[in-house]
Amino acid sequence: MDTTARLWGVEDGEEKATLAGHSAEVICANFSTSGDRISTGSFDHTVSVWDTATGKRLHTLIGHRAEISNALFNYDSSLLATASMDQTCKLWDSRTGRNIETLRGHEDEVLDIAFDSTGQHLVSASADGW
Repeated sequence: MDTTARLWGVEDGEEKATLAGHSAEVICANFSTSGDRISTGSFDHTVSVWDTATGKRLHTLIGHRAEISNALFNYDSSLLATASMDQTCKLWDSRTGRNIETLRGHEDEVLDIAFDSTGQHLVSASADGW
């Protein structure tokens, strides 16, 4: 089982960094808008925020009770939203790693999330059966 994410150079195909620190499979990875940070979400129920230049972990976001399905930055990279199989989404301060809000309302796994272009709205998709 590989518990890492890898940063690759597109032009040369070389590995630039191995992002190691999760204890289970890494399911998602996204860049901040400026490209200076990367978020990774894992089946270990955590999200990590990494420095792109150094490959060092800046924060480990702990708070979900099940696997992470997505973790992404808003348009100005001030917020990080996470989605989980625990039926919640969470909003985090991406600079400090502090949990700002837990969004509840789904009755099944939250499978995906997306911010609008202003970063003022978040949409979540779930396995809710209506």
